[in-house]
Amino acid sequence: MISGDELAAELGISPTALSQILHGKGRYAEATRARVLERVRAVGYSPHAGARAARLRRFDTVAVFSTSRGANWKLHPLLVEGLMAGARAHGQRLLMEGVAESDLPAFTARASLFGQRLCDGLVINHQMPPSPELRALAAACDVPVAWLNVRSEEGGIHADDLAAGRAVVEALVRRGRRRLSWIDTSHDHSWAAAIGGAHYSVRDRLEGALAAASEAGVALRVVSLPFQQASWERGLPAVAAALEGAEAADALICYGAMDVHLALEAIARRGWQPGGEVGLVQFCGESHQGGRPLATALVPQAEIGYAAVAAVMAAVAAGECAVPGRAIPFAYRLEGTL
Repeated sequence: MISGDELAAELGISPTALSQILHGKGRYAEATRARVLERVRAVGYSPHAGARAARLRRFDTVAVFSTSRGANWKLHPLLVEGLMAGARAHGQRLLMEGVAESDLPAFTARASLFGQRLCDGLVINHQMPPSPELRALAAACDVPVAWLNVRSEEGGIHADDLAAGRAVVEALVRRGRRRLSWIDTSHDHSWAAAIGGAHYSVRDRLEGALAAASEAGVALRVVSLPFQQASWERGLPAVAAALEGAEAADALICYGAMDVHLALEAIARRGWQPGGEVGLVQFCGESHQGGRPLATALVPQAEIGYAAVAAVMAAVAAGECAVPGRAIPFAYRLEGTL
């Protein structure tokens, strides 16, 4: 098929004149317009939408790139729901791609999102703090970039885990609980603090909880396992021990899904009920476990996705690449098992 430049040369006019005549613009003699349009019909020429978008630097597309240090780069369904809602609200399409971080070097050699500019803005999901290589790759796109679940003033759109840790402790204290145990059998907190390598939520939730407990004058004991040694067999005795003795916990705060199952089993083995002899609160994307409603701080997955697209599009509208970071508040369903 003939290109626009080739057709313009054949007609003896500039590519700009060809474009203007095709779009009814410019001041040209009627004979010139008629000659150009007749030839356009004869050769079946049609302007290339992609080329036009590149010239205008607008694609009506937000690219979403997901990567992780393991193989599980897939996005949470609620996060995808929020991204899609944000795209619809701003008249954008979504272009999604994902890869394990170990495959990133090979991927970038053929990536359509990087190396060519095919989007107006970029949303990146990464489970751990972004590497310098990943940040450099994003910067090379020369578009506004939002980082999902990264705590940063530069484009970080993340859950307000600090406030959530504080909120669950304050709710338990209001209910009269005074001896609290923080259950997180998937992270060794001494390791996380030493190298700063754990996901920010590991540190922020506990930091908020410790601050609230200190202000209220209540005890908060941390139950965790050495890094990469978490299992049901190791975790259950550790959680059960928190419910024994003179200083037995009267409330358990569970970081993750495995911790909730361990806590429910430990409570059941003592013949207790969550919300009765011992309070139970979880951080989760759902407020039910095994069909029962639990007091829950709901991670705002959909809200994070929507806010990321909105932040990127606000930067696009302003003609800027900088995207300010933002903390998204949790939703709370704290009835039932406090």
